[in-house]
Amino acid sequence: MDLSPSHPALRLIRARPDLFSRQGHVAATWRRRNGKTFGPYYRLGYREGGRQFSVYLGRSGELVEQVRRAIEAVQMPLAQRRLFNSIERQIRASLRVHKLRVSALLRPYGLRLKGFEVRGWRYSPLRYLLPRRRLLPRIVPRRPPPLRRQTSTPAERLLRFLDARDGPRVLAQ
Repeated sequence: MDLSPSHPALRLIRARPDLFSRQGHVAATWRRRNGKTFGPYYRLGYREGGRQFSVYLGRSGELVEQVRRAIEAVQMPLAQRRLFNSIERQIRASLRVHKLRVSALLRPYGLRLKGFEVRGWRYSPLRYLLPRRRLLPRIVPRRPPPLRRQTSTPAERLLRFLDARDGPRVLAQ
């Protein structure tokens, strides 16, 4: 059996990544003859145009692993997207639960949660207990003022550089 990258199954996967990006599998089959079981014999299975096709891989474990790795590499973006979507759904569900808990904690004080904003401060009894300043530090630091461009001659720039490197000069008289 040919183990080189020129095997028809590997060439097909490389030539048609769009076909194998969402489908394709390596299947093991066994044959029975005279009461004996032979195998496993491997094949690459896929569908195209509503029909099922397969490419025979034989019994070689090395070729089967190469084909499996090639299919996994082509299907990796889809697997990562599915994993990301699953994690995102879990995070959103957890956020819903926590927002319900926070809302239940605020309700006795006449406050309600609207999105991520706490509303109802005007009529809440907590209005007189809490100071009217920002409770949380500012997350985004303020932008520094833009730097002014200094216009000077090359000689002045050289003197500033030398002063910064060696310290201020004392002129001998």
